[in-house]
Amino acid sequence: MNLTNNDIEQLRTAFQICRVAGIDAVVVTDNQIRGVTASTKMAVISPASFSFDPEAKIGIGRIGEFEKRLNIFAGAVEGEAKLNDSNEASVITLGAGRSKVQFRCTSERLIKYPKSNEDEVVVTVTGKKTEIQQVARAVKTLGAEQLTLAVTRAGGVKFECSSPTNEAFATELEATAEFENDPQGIVHIYEGDRLATVLEAAARDAEEVTIVVGEFGSLTISIKGHTVVALPDANQEDDDE
Repeated sequence: MNLTNNDIEQLRTAFQICRVAGIDAVVVTDNQIRGVTASTKMAVISPASFSFDPEAKIGIGRIGEFEKRLNIFAGAVEGEAKLNDSNEASVITLGAGRSKVQFRCTSERLIKYPKSNEDEVVVTVTGKKTEIQQVARAVKTLGAEQLTLAVTRAGGVKFECSSPTNEAFATELEATAEFENDPQGIVHIYEGDRLATVLEAAARDAEEVTIVVGEFGSLTISIKGHTVVALPDANQEDDDE
């Protein structure tokens, strides 16, 4: 099964986003790239448009090693995947010109990955580039283990975090949240450093960052056309009217 240079470039870009999210392994199938962190609190569920058979499965269990092999070549890279009887890639041969290098794939069953994000949308939060960057800096500066997102029924959006010595940071976004249906108070808590890194990356090339909040607390964030989903550590309803 051939992988064109365009296929390889789509993988390369997706792997950059995976690195931001802290994801080390993905499964490529059904024209999607999907993976999750060891903590299962951050996932990538991203559509793609590959030239090869969408039913084929490619398990990349060592994203960093795959990237190192790509970096051997200075120009365009193409690939050839050897498929087994289960339509899974066992080895990918990457090549440019007269040079080739192999990468051994990982079985799909050995890689955890989300099939989809079925968390129904509840509210959409939008922050300016400078606001989101400030939140990310605060988390990293304070060494905050958790980042709290709170949305009031009136649509006010607040981010809060604190240092290990309980020095607090709080900020309220200028824009009000947009509810899908009836307004409700929401409070969700996330892994601080990892979410801060994702927010920082999302704000790097955009003037605004849109965060879609699901019923069970998932945050869906787009980075360069790829979808990153953050899951909460804990959640509770907010009594704020």
